[in-house]
Amino acid sequence: MRIFNRFFAALFCLSCVSICRSQDANSLPAENDATVYSFGVSGTMAFVNPKELNESFHMVNTTLDLAVPRVNTIFVAGAHLRMSVNAQSHIVLRGEFIRIFRQFEYDAKEISLAGVQTGVFRVRNERSYHTFPIGLGAGTYLNRQKTIELEIGFMYVFSVIEEKGTMESYGPFQSTMEGRGWGVWGTLRPRIALTDWLTFAPEISGRFLSVDRFQDQRDRTLQDFALDFRGVSIGGALFIHLNSQGSR
Repeated sequence: MRIFNRFFAALFCLSCVSICRSQDANSLPAENDATVYSFGVSGTMAFVNPKELNESFHMVNTTLDLAVPRVNTIFVAGAHLRMSVNAQSHIVLRGEFIRIFRQFEYDAKEISLAGVQTGVFRVRNERSYHTFPIGLGAGTYLNRQKTIELEIGFMYVFSVIEEKGTMESYGPFQSTMEGRGWGVWGTLRPRIALTDWLTFAPEISGRFLSVDRFQDQRDRTLQDFALDFRGVSIGGALFIHLNSQGSR
């Protein structure tokens, strides 16, 4: 994991420098010299296969004879804050939210101290996986018309696993674990100008996020488990643009 972090941190820094310095602002129209701030929201559908999470659901299905569905797609909600560096490049602060929810019920056996089954009680279980990637990156337009843009970035990821439910005749139960990790993303967007200050941008993204080292409040760790989101996503974003001299 340390090697992964160092490698992609170096890749991110080099890529940002390359993007921001490779553009010649003097060759672009003068009216674009003002600093442009963009605020956006996005929604994408990501095609992923979090291996260890799906393996845990498979174990539940095998042990309890259930049919908890695998995770093959996730919805990613995003918010974006961008500031132009020159007429061709920008830096971006990006926040995302990912939620996975599963619930299931099963009958558990009640066993006495002597090892004899004395009854059956109903268990209702709910599991929520909340993930919050926060990223810093850089972007550039790939053509002079500013209709296609590319962004890449590095992410810090915080994740919370919450399990709660009820056991018939015993009452509720709840546990929470938190984990941290890192990731990278890259996004390609064609831009469609709706007005002078509003842009819609279909997008295709690739991401690699990995969260491990889950712990609860008592510092108990979740062994041999990582929450990985790697894959391609498609969707769209809506941006509002303002510049240092007023509306764009």
